[in-house]
Amino acid sequence: MDWEFKKLQRGDQERNPHESEFFRVKDPSEVIVREFIQNSLDARKTNKSIKVTFLFGDIEKEKFKNYICDLDRHLEACKLFPESLKNGNINYLVIEDFGTTGLDGLTFEDGFRPEKKSNFYNFWWCEGKSLKKGIEAGRWGLGKTAFNISSKMRTFYGLTIRNDDNRELLMGKALLKTHKIKEDHYQYYGYFSEENYNPIDDENIICNFKNNLNIKRKNETGLSIVIPLPDEEINKKSIIQSVIINYFFAIMKDILAVEIYDRNNISFIINKENIIKLSSELNWDGTSWKKVNVPELLQFINESINCKEFIEIVNSDIKDNKIPDISKETIINFDEVKNSFNSGNFLAFKIPIYIRENNKEQGCETYFKLYCKKFPSLKNSEEFYIRSGITISDNFMLGARPVRSILLAEDKCIATFLGDAETPAHTKWNERTEGFIEKYEDARRTLRFVKGSISKIIRLLDEPPKERQKDFFKDIFFIPKNSLKEADSSTKKTVIVPINKKPSVFRIDKIEGGFKISLKENRVSFPLIATIMVAYDVRRGNPFKQYDVFDFNFKDYLSIKINREYVNILHRDLNMLKLKILNKQFFLKAEGFDDKRDLIVNVKEG
Repeated sequence: MDWEFKKLQRGDQERNPHESEFFRVKDPSEVIVREFIQNSLDARKTNKSIKVTFLFGDIEKEKFKNYICDLDRHLEACKLFPESLKNGNINYLVIEDFGTTGLDGLTFEDGFRPEKKSNFYNFWWCEGKSLKKGIEAGRWGLGKTAFNISSKMRTFYGLTIRNDDNRELLMGKALLKTHKIKEDHYQYYGYFSEENYNPIDDENIICNFKNNLNIKRKNETGLSIVIPLPDEEINKKSIIQSVIINYFFAIMKDILAVEIYDRNNISFIINKENIIKLSSELNWDGTSWKKVNVPELLQFINESINCKEFIEIVNSDIKDNKIPDISKETIINFDEVKNSFNSGNFLAFKIPIYIRENNKEQGCETYFKLYCKKFPSLKNSEEFYIRSGITISDNFMLGARPVRSILLAEDKCIATFLGDAETPAHTKWNERTEGFIEKYEDARRTLRFVKGSISKIIRLLDEPPKERQKDFFKDIFFIPKNSLKEADSSTKKTVIVPINKKPSVFRIDKIEGGFKISLKENRVSFPLIATIMVAYDVRRGNPFKQYDVFDFNFKDYLSIKINREYVNILHRDLNMLKLKILNKQFFLKAEGFDDKRDLIVNVKEG
């Protein structure tokens, strides 16, 4: 039993892991909460509720040194050796799930690189690779690095009791960086294991490990994770808040309960019975729910969970594999539905859709659900996108409308489709996710329809305010202020406003899926500051004023790909880019736009 790091061989690349870039969230608690609970929900043995526990503890240095062994010199070499390992107690965090299958499947003892699906092998040995599919939430095989990232030692331990053979196995993993000790160079990763990287199964070692670290698991199947020296921002309060924000739906649907133990072993429970009361008593400052009326929100969630009656969206073309149209004609009893919405009533929609993979003859008829309600007191919309119990937190489509809404994808076919479109941290559905467009027929348009469906419905239903709108047509009819002054005089003189348009130094060319911008031969001085505004053309009105975040978003680095030379991007936001051009050989290409729509590109100096 020891830590083992492989020595670098000739031809091996040196590597410093940057997986943390996939988990850019404000609170590190959110990283581990999302990752662990997501995998626990995937590993449910039945359709019954699972339980997840978080425990904060301290262990004496002498008791913990058996689990450090040879790791200390590797930490020293990487300048990651914490002072607390030398003096005093060591704090840690234990996360456990109950009612799950544990890390089942083949191990190294069963042969090198097992070909059959093995949760054990994938968890410990695969990075950027996952065999999850269907309604399972994890796809990328990167999430488990969250446990390393959360530790100051970039280290964690995992104990599992497996459902398939009831074996109890222990391992550990460190993700440091390539490093040198004396004359030897080592790989960035290391394992706490028996000889030849086999998992530890010695009953005495495992029993002592469980007792020393206050692990709650007795004989129940599941997974226990130990994170030594967790980030200081990970605490009881942040765990509670992250659990509620990310898994309120699973808790309120009674498929998840969470228990949190402090260092005095006093527990705090979050479940279906107390989540509404508990949430109303918490201080949400510093979180994404800071301005949310939390009790009112959770009552809306509860109404959605208990809803049994749905308004059907008619899709007569579903058998022809066509994406449905959401219009007044496809919403049954539209006038009644509109009146009900504007009266502040709760509405639920069930939207049918057809999804087919490119390599299959037959697709599947599936559906997703939408819940919405108008709240005049809201200054901005509160919208939630939920797939298989997990909240996809970075989808925003409604803007400033005073509406609460939920898009719920639970049916296996639609959940698989949306899961394949998720970014590594499972925070957004993105059509540029690797392999997504290649996998599905008409994938881009289908995903855009699903994401934009709630926005389309609300636009149809949301009645404009009855009070006078002074600026309603300001983007269509524009009269300079000087003209208004002239109109007030007794003369009938026609006012002509001269336009002195400076010749542009920019050249704009259309390319497949986007545009290219370069400089003309005009002489300019450098550096040159420029602003690019982009929008899809519209039949009426100003296309830039009618831009919708649903169209495209320059902040979405995976959807809109930019290649450039001799230019720095100073700022990118929605449909705008601010540039600093450095040389006359400058060019910028932007691709990833809908090639079925006309693109309007405006470039100006400054």
